[in-house]
Amino acid sequence: MAKIYGLGTGPGDVEYLTLKAVRVLEEVDYIFVPNNKGKNMALDTIESLVDEDKLVFIDYPMGQMTEEKYKENAKVIEDMLSPDKTGAFITIGDPMYYSTVLNTFVFFSENVDQEFVSGIPSFVAAAGVSKQPLALMGEKFMVLDRLPEEFIPGVDSYAILKTFDLDDEKLDFIEEAGFSYTYVERASLEDEKVFTKREDILSTKNYISLLLLRRK
Repeated sequence: MAKIYGLGTGPGDVEYLTLKAVRVLEEVDYIFVPNNKGKNMALDTIESLVDEDKLVFIDYPMGQMTEEKYKENAKVIEDMLSPDKTGAFITIGDPMYYSTVLNTFVFFSENVDQEFVSGIPSFVAAAGVSKQPLALMGEKFMVLDRLPEEFIPGVDSYAILKTFDLDDEKLDFIEEAGFSYTYVERASLEDEKVFTKREDILSTKNYISLLLLRRK
């Protein structure tokens, strides 16, 4: 039977790969790489460990994906795996958080066995490098892919992903809601940045970034 792994490669540093991820990458017949204008952080993470002959690039243009395109990509992958090949679909971070894995795997038929290999999410790595706890005992923690229009009462801390469009108004909104903030860019990589000062945060723009918020 064909089998596909949704495999998380972690936040970017190859040393954050799990032992299971390394084993699966060695064993599968194909490694499916979502291609966005020739860029893929997950591939950057694993490329020193894998056989390049296994790599299969599939177009996933950011901001242009539709349900029909996800279906088409799923069919391409399923056709390559049928009837008894194995493959790993790689994604940065963890496959169960805001990933192309989830949007694609829903369209595989029952002829494809699915398994997920967890990876360290960016907000977990960011908490470590910034020494900011995500949640203490008894606290409530929430992960969002954008800044909310209003904060939920009782939630003590947030991880806000993809904070490439921060401005004074958004930081004012966070402060007025009673939160402190830590900005982390490209967590775990050589050029990572950790900022807590407003002027530093507003001086940079990067898609691979997030905010960790804690209620004061």
